[in-house]
Amino acid sequence: MPLLEWPIPLLRHRTFAGKFRLVQKLCPRHGMRTAKVYGSTMHLDLSDFIQWQIYLGCFEDRDAKRMKNHLPRGGVMIDAGANVGFFTALAAHCVGPTGKVFAVEPSPYAFGKLQQLISDNKLSQVHAEQIALSDTPGELPLYITPDEAHNHTPTLVPSEGLKTVQVPVKTLDERLDAWGVTSIDVLKMDVEGYELHVLKGAHRTLAANRIKTIFLEFNESWLQKAGASGTELWRFLEAQGFKPQYGLQIDQLNSRDAVSGFFAR
Repeated sequence: MPLLEWPIPLLRHRTFAGKFRLVQKLCPRHGMRTAKVYGSTMHLDLSDFIQWQIYLGCFEDRDAKRMKNHLPRGGVMIDAGANVGFFTALAAHCVGPTGKVFAVEPSPYAFGKLQQLISDNKLSQVHAEQIALSDTPGELPLYITPDEAHNHTPTLVPSEGLKTVQVPVKTLDERLDAWGVTSIDVLKMDVEGYELHVLKGAHRTLAANRIKTIFLEFNESWLQKAGASGTELWRFLEAQGFKPQYGLQIDQLNSRDAVSGFFAR
């Protein structure tokens, strides 16, 4: 580790005003680093924006702290769009060896990193599958950002200029049946505009009130490209009996900034 980076591990799990402005100056945007994240070792590529933020301890830190409130020991979490496994590591730490984490990630690159996380840390409570979730099973092209974009955020939303790879698509109802899951403490979704599709593919699970809390992102641009909107997604959650948590209001949704939030019954 270069000399200037030594404070980063000490500050990684601390929250304070101006943290990102401070630590980003201490760390380059290239190279490989190893970090302890919620007790798990992660091998992080600093050229990827998400992994760089994880290394700095600045990736969704507010929501990560809130997530802990909803994940009891022995609990169950579904991580839809797990990427390289940040929230998978958090959930595995919270639910412990008696709990279960089901991590779903369609991207070959991100899934490889996710598998490495699980294998290196012997996370026996984590089950990972390289699939996408939607409202209809089948197969779809996954659009992947080029390496030079330095932000690995694959999507099922058709996007010009991106390379594609065919991926299997399942519904959440079908996978929960296969996994034998009857109760979910947290459904976390980061699926780049396909949140409503995933929820519609879980209609039986939702009707049976099997999901206690949903954590998801409202990205108006991605949602509209997928044929939905933030307002439609919000109203769908309300119709299923979910209420926004931590003061989240519908008027916070707009077309410029992505907004993450928790909804609970």
